[in-house]
Amino acid sequence: MRFLAIHTSFSNRMDAQRVSRILIEEKLAACANILTARSIYH
Repeated sequence: MRFLAIHTSFSNRMDAQRVSRILIEEKLAACANILTARSIYH
């Protein structure tokens, strides 16, 4: 069995929850972690 970790970002929490729910319901993901991040760019 192969495992793959994917990290992505969304513009808001609602979109992240919607996509996570769809991926889990379709059995394309075993789980999803929704984290709050603050990025600083130069």
